[in-house]
Amino acid sequence: MLPSGISGSITHKERVAAALVVRGEGFRVGVDVEHDEAGPQDIASRVLADDEVTELAAHDVTSRAREVLLRFSAKEAIYKALDPFVRRYVGFKEVSVATRDDGGARVSLRLRDGEGPFASEVRWRRFDGIVLTTARVERSSVW
Repeated sequence: MLPSGISGSITHKERVAAALVVRGEGFRVGVDVEHDEAGPQDIASRVLADDEVTELAAHDVTSRAREVLLRFSAKEAIYKALDPFVRRYVGFKEVSVATRDDGGARVSLRLRDGEGPFASEVRWRRFDGIVLTTARVERSSVW
């Protein structure tokens, strides 16, 4: 439990862990870390929304796998930040992420139960063989 006015999130893999804690009201944060390598299975069909599948169709196999991993990580961070508001499992296809080269991303939420509206911000970085992604979610007065 965190005190009022504090938002936080944790993530870990075998030898890497990260925590994100911020002070502020009305928003929540999430963090995710992944090994920056293609897994043994293609997870795209479980992770990507239809618009993301279309967007990545022209990518070669290697860049597509890296982009799928990055979007997976972004969605994990978004879910952690979104959970205190919706208090339910949010499916991968309820969120679309379009990454940008500047380390940001455009996020589109299509929550099945109509919660919201929410404003979302994602930042990501690749370094030392990992992908580190952070998200900030807050209620929004504009859809």
